[in-house]
Amino acid sequence: MSTLKTTNIQHPSAASPAVELTAAGGLWLGGGKVLQTVTNTYSTSTAIASTTYTDTGASITITPSSATSKILFSAQITCQIDSTTTDDTYGYMRLMRDGSEVIDYGFIMRQRGALGVGSVVVLMTTSPITYLDSPATTPAVTYSLQAKVNNTASSRKITAQYAGSPTVMFAQEVSA
Repeated sequence: MSTLKTTNIQHPSAASPAVELTAAGGLWLGGGKVLQTVTNTYSTSTAIASTTYTDTGASITITPSSATSKILFSAQITCQIDSTTTDDTYGYMRLMRDGSEVIDYGFIMRQRGALGVGSVVVLMTTSPITYLDSPATTPAVTYSLQAKVNNTASSRKITAQYAGSPTVMFAQEVSA
């Protein structure tokens, strides 16, 4: 019996090994390896009374090491909606990459109308936001969250990072 000792197996035309053997005897086949993780926390309360998407202030920057890498973005954001109307109020959220929309999540929360004139209805929730992106670039990319409400009448607004509750974000570079 013979033993072949190696750490990588790579096709001659491939850019990187398809198989890697770890020192502990583990086996890695192809992509999907987390190359780096960046985290950020933002806790400045940001009230948005607009039907146009507006920055929540929460953002994170990561510099991919390869144009073929994917970026897994994840955030946990606490928002509050309040209004004085008997109509429903909706809070919307979208993810931006370097100022361009990546995905519009649509409405992430809905507050039922107030019980009567002069009443104020408040809804607070923590929403998970996740997206696997393919930025196809190696310069730094910045992901940010924007929010809006469906109508600004009757004091409708959405407040991100309500009462200083932090938005916790992470971005992971994943090999292709």
